[in-house]
Amino acid sequence: MSNPILFGTGLFCFFLAIVGVVLTVQEFKNMELKEKLKDKSK
Repeated sequence: MSNPILFGTGLFCFFLAIVGVVLTVQEFKNMELKEKLKDKSK
């Protein structure tokens, strides 16, 4: 890579994107679990 700063920025953005996806998936699973718990308690 000719520009290390550009490469570092790209890597950082890529890392942020992965973290965002993981957090979103975990939050979605938590919501599903909460809905199931509500259904069982009825």
